[in-house]
Amino acid sequence: MSPEHAAILMLLTLPVLAALLQLVVPGREAIERVALVCAAATLVLGLAIAVLVARDGSQEAFRGIIHLDALSALMIATISVLGFCGVTASVPYIRHDLEIGHVPGGMRGVRFYYAGLSVFIWSMLVTVSVDNLGLLWVGLEATTIVSALLVGFYRTRAALEAAWKYLMLCTVGIVCALFGVLLTYYAARQGSGGHDSISMDWTRMIADAETLDSGIMRLAFVFVLVGFGAKAGFAPLHTWLADAHSQAPSPISGMLSGVLLACALYAIVRYQALTDRAAGNEFASHFLIGFGVLSILVSVPFILLQRDLKRLFAYSSVEHVGLMAVAFGIGGPLGVTAGLLHLMGHAAAKGMVFFVSGDLVQRYGSRRMSVIRGAVSVAPLSGWLLVAGVLALTGAPPAAIFISEMTMFSAGFQQGWTEMAAVSIVIAALAIIFAGLLMQAMRVGFGPEPPALVAHGNHRASPYLVLAVAPLVAIILLFGIYVPGEVRTLIDAAQISLTAGGG
Repeated sequence: MSPEHAAILMLLTLPVLAALLQLVVPGREAIERVALVCAAATLVLGLAIAVLVARDGSQEAFRGIIHLDALSALMIATISVLGFCGVTASVPYIRHDLEIGHVPGGMRGVRFYYAGLSVFIWSMLVTVSVDNLGLLWVGLEATTIVSALLVGFYRTRAALEAAWKYLMLCTVGIVCALFGVLLTYYAARQGSGGHDSISMDWTRMIADAETLDSGIMRLAFVFVLVGFGAKAGFAPLHTWLADAHSQAPSPISGMLSGVLLACALYAIVRYQALTDRAAGNEFASHFLIGFGVLSILVSVPFILLQRDLKRLFAYSSVEHVGLMAVAFGIGGPLGVTAGLLHLMGHAAAKGMVFFVSGDLVQRYGSRRMSVIRGAVSVAPLSGWLLVAGVLALTGAPPAAIFISEMTMFSAGFQQGWTEMAAVSIVIAALAIIFAGLLMQAMRVGFGPEPPALVAHGNHRASPYLVLAVAPLVAIILLFGIYVPGEVRTLIDAAQISLTAGGG
């Protein structure tokens, strides 16, 4: 086995081994050590594989079942970084809840949480690594099941209701997506003249995309977009998202928003490339832009009127998924580049704000923003990072999202009237969202502390929280000023693959 194959094998098996160890090792500290060591090793492997793909091109393993191209490598790097940060942020978060008796089942609940988190990371890594479109569907369904268990972790009525709603809506969506997968298979079979040996591998299908029946592929893309769009959080299929994000443990909320939604969007973008080659660019493009603009507009009133801190950031996720959909819908080198930059910038910023929100919610004992006031004095690090994170999410320079949004606007104004109109609407909506989010952040960060405030814990932030958010802050600032060479190479290769049909 070559070193490259060994690294890929370790990346895709280490989280599972971590989950098994976390179920048997004695004591909370041992569970935490296993989680941290395995998350750090997964981070190193994920980044190393991304660099390998950037330098040497696509990698295949296990007889072609695993195919890592530039898009997969970007996703693996993003999942690995946020996975490490999520595990690290979980240490003080779960410790606190265990101490005050909020972890169901005590130590059994701690084992379940860390094992579930490891399997969750594994399921996302597998989803973006497989070449077969059927296995991609299976991977996304696995992420739904595992993450639903984590959403209902606290076993309260609200948490179980949120988990059930999430599971039902996303499962209905996944069934729609399955029909889209079957239609894609039928289109491939028709294109081959009814030949029995049909490959559902994306690399094979994108090379032969011109032979796919255009009418069937249009219909397949609609089902895929609706099905995976429910998982991505597109309006009007987003109704599960706020409940799930608000009820899940905050480190899980950060990963749901930062990378799970991106995995569903990853699947949509793969099918968009097929549809573009088979049926022309406009069909899939207009659908993506339409869903994207609708998602942004729907999020506006919920952001402006929101009173729950975690639900506020959940609706912000609906907005940002919409922005990514618009960018990929605009397409072309600039549009795809904007979408990929936004995906990574949003993952870092949203992970950070959810992690520090978890610290604030625990200190104040409430998610209500009428209670969480004066955060910069009660918890200086979390308070300031929350304000900075909100600024990053609104696209304020020099954050990474500022660059991706400007790139998207530029791409839109270089296209036709449809794209120009969509970008104009987006700019107007973003101006309103900027004002709304900034107003909410100022109240939380600098508003007067409630008279009956009882802040839980001391003012000093946990070193684990600092370690969790430090890489995310670095990514937000670095990508807003300079995109590293390997990342730039991967983005360029991914946009060529998606716009020109390369593998």
